[in-house]
Amino acid sequence: MEEMLLLFCGASFYSSSFFITKQTLLCLFRKKLTDADVVAISEKIVNGIHGVVAVIIGAIISSQCKDDILYSSYWLTNAFTWFGMPYFIYDLVVMYLGHLLIFPAIQKQSFVDRIQHFVLHNKLLTLHHVMLPIIFTPVILIFRRGLGDFFVGVFFQVELTLPFIAARNIMVQLQLKDTVLYVVVGIAMIIAFFVSRILVFPYLYWRYAIYKNITPWLVPFSIPHKCTAGCAFILCLQLYWMSKMLKGAVKLFHKLMLGKRPTAEKISCNGFASKMS
Repeated sequence: MEEMLLLFCGASFYSSSFFITKQTLLCLFRKKLTDADVVAISEKIVNGIHGVVAVIIGAIISSQCKDDILYSSYWLTNAFTWFGMPYFIYDLVVMYLGHLLIFPAIQKQSFVDRIQHFVLHNKLLTLHHVMLPIIFTPVILIFRRGLGDFFVGVFFQVELTLPFIAARNIMVQLQLKDTVLYVVVGIAMIIAFFVSRILVFPYLYWRYAIYKNITPWLVPFSIPHKCTAGCAFILCLQLYWMSKMLKGAVKLFHKLMLGKRPTAEKISCNGFASKMS
């Protein structure tokens, strides 16, 4: 019963945050923004809110479990997992609604065709939003057997990048790509991504090495092979995204040095992180 209540609270929190944000934008900028803009910006603002909440919750969990990183537990770990699960469903629904506004012609098609059109235009994000709760929710709630709340808390903090990605995408949506602030936010996004999604792995291995009183190089051989394989797979994905961000940053700075204004491309509400050009 408690789990169902947390699911309901999470779904209510994200959907109401989106509704309030959307209505506020409509009241303030009705003449300046299209309906597609309002949905896209509202979705990104809620993404940023989710990132801030996840970082705060993760910091609380990891600080409460720092004395015994393997066996200490804290109630927020499982509670936030249940609470945050509806976020992925909510975000897919809002992305789909925004997609219909961007491509109004498909609104006359059948529901199946509209879904197919949406998925084809958002393959990676759809896969991410479907697979992440399917894989990590049972791992956190069941398979880890109550161990490692500290590690879960640290992994919650990888969402540190979301507010920067959201802010950057909103600026592109508002055609502010040629501003200094856009460049600053982009640099902050890359730094946050590097710290929270790449350095987090050597940090966790280092903390485990201290806990077990071994050298960090022995950690991969001291933990289950599935943990090492999982971390390696996730790290490879993060390195791929990091390389895309760095290539975009180099391209942007090259244009700025040549005195060219960046292309003010417009993005939809379904972009993971719009390309730097």
